[in-house]
Amino acid sequence: MNQTIIDAVCDQIGKEFHSAFLYLAMSSDMASQGYRGASHWLRLQYEEECRHALKLMDFLEQRSAGAAPPPFEQPQSRSRSVEETFRLALQTEQEITASIDALIRLCGEAHDYATQFLLLGYAAEQVEEENAVREILDSISKARDCPDACLRLDHHLARRVP
Repeated sequence: MNQTIIDAVCDQIGKEFHSAFLYLAMSSDMASQGYRGASHWLRLQYEEECRHALKLMDFLEQRSAGAAPPPFEQPQSRSRSVEETFRLALQTEQEITASIDALIRLCGEAHDYATQFLLLGYAAEQVEEENAVREILDSISKARDCPDACLRLDHHLARRVP
């Protein structure tokens, strides 16, 4: 496996873990504000991002290119509104999408089709993840002036399954 690709995949692993811990911090923040449904949704997103990172690590190991992810900056915990939280979630997903897209291009240039194939699955999943957050933001926007709708949305978020 090309060292440039190995390094880029390791960098992506770091981004996935950073994203995971950002979701965990946001989950904790939402729980502390009493938004149990939002907290639950974000906690499951944390778990999903960890699975993404671990799958990339497993892939490197299967190709005898095991490498440790780079250290990443711990996300700062701060109180945000539900809307701010999900806007940050969308921004995070868009950044991950852009990073995966760049890595797919790099793999194509290096003729590393096995890695590219793996990453294409991630790219497709990113479309779903961005869409899920956009739908939540649309619901937040519609519920903005209706406390009952806000509570229903929080209950809806609590029903997310892994």
